[in-house]
Amino acid sequence: MTHRTPNQRRALIGVGALVLLGSSCTASLSSGERRYREGDLRGALSIWSEIPIQDSDYTAAQQRLQEVGDEIDRLVVLHKQRGHDYATQGRLAESVLDYRLALALEPEDDDTLEHVQQQVRLLAKRREALRTAYSETFTRGDWVAARDTLFELEIADPLEPNLGARRRQLSQALNAAISQRMATGRSHFTSGRNDDARGEFEAVLKLDPRNESALGCLAHLDAGPRSGNRVNESQLDRSMAGCATNDEILAEDLYQKALSAERAGELETALRNAQRALSANNNHTRAKAHMELLRLRMNDEVDLLLDQGVHAYREENLQLARDFWQRALLIEPDNERASDYLDRVERQIRNLERHRTAPNDPVE
Repeated sequence: MTHRTPNQRRALIGVGALVLLGSSCTASLSSGERRYREGDLRGALSIWSEIPIQDSDYTAAQQRLQEVGDEIDRLVVLHKQRGHDYATQGRLAESVLDYRLALALEPEDDDTLEHVQQQVRLLAKRREALRTAYSETFTRGDWVAARDTLFELEIADPLEPNLGARRRQLSQALNAAISQRMATGRSHFTSGRNDDARGEFEAVLKLDPRNESALGCLAHLDAGPRSGNRVNESQLDRSMAGCATNDEILAEDLYQKALSAERAGELETALRNAQRALSANNNHTRAKAHMELLRLRMNDEVDLLLDQGVHAYREENLQLARDFWQRALLIEPDNERASDYLDRVERQIRNLERHRTAPNDPVE
């Protein structure tokens, strides 16, 4: 086990250096600074340690030796701490990299060298185990386990050579499985087997938690009949009977996002999602009612947004002014003041853009 103080380490850097009178042309303050700027801190220390006491740069070189030596000490501690943190998170390749950076700054540290070697062996073992696990789960069609294993492999070593190919392979398999389960779920749904349909759509969400089609179909199931008996399609509206068109699925998903945003206190996001839901499906009555309720709740904000827009306009920040007035109109679409302001600022922005792209006027 070898541990040296900063002074001992800096002494080692200077061992073997030729101290010659008049050698400042090769060992100079500026050449050391050049090495320092290039990131070669130890090289800079080596150059400065060779500057003889008779040289005019000697005092400045000694100061730089102290400053950069202290900087190396701090960097070594930083890299080791970060390497330790990465290791506890399972990010082994990044941990190895940081310990190697510490070792490059302090190559005489035998403890760090031994730790790097241990981490490299651990990374190789972990990487091989995850490769094997991914191959096994993919072969048996366990897409969720394969995805989780691939995620662990990416954490352990983001530079794994075949990571991109495995991602593409898994993505194709997941898409095929999702398409099959969605088709089966829709078939169950239109036959009235709602519980079976729900199972298929929930299985899709295990493969892709944000799948809008599955979320939309589950929302329709929640809103419609839940009996296990066959449903007479003539008793259902068109969207329920067909498990919704793409626009209806999108509208329902946006409506659910609007509800989630409102629960989180993000009223403007909720309002935008409700508005987008109606744009996708104008017959979505719950989204329409929700949008009207949100506008009532937010109505007190309109005057403030108008005033903020005026302030931004006077400061010649046209883009920001436009943003404030657009937000005011989102809450109160019939507000004439906001509409007039917005028309004016958009004309100015268009004029500025035309001048910006037009050819230069001829010089008189």
